[in-house]
Amino acid sequence: MPPPRTRPAFLAATAAVLLLAGGSASAQTSRYNHSMTLTTDGSVLIVGGMNSAGTPLSVVELYRSTDATYVTFPSLPVAR
Repeated sequence: MPPPRTRPAFLAATAAVLLLAGGSASAQTSRYNHSMTLTTDGSVLIVGGMNSAGTPLSVVELYRSTDATYVTFPSLPVAR
């Protein structure tokens, strides 16, 4: 178990993953091996990864927890 001072961030990130997997909003791009970053306002930035065929993605999305929606950002210059 993580030390007490890191536990809230760990739990929040875990909740974000669960919400993204089972929430009512849908990400525009299905992916795996991506990066997810929990922001200070509770949103989750989702970057890159691979699609189901194993092709690297350049897609960047933000899951906004305040209204359970996804926002698409400009793509990365290089897929990763």
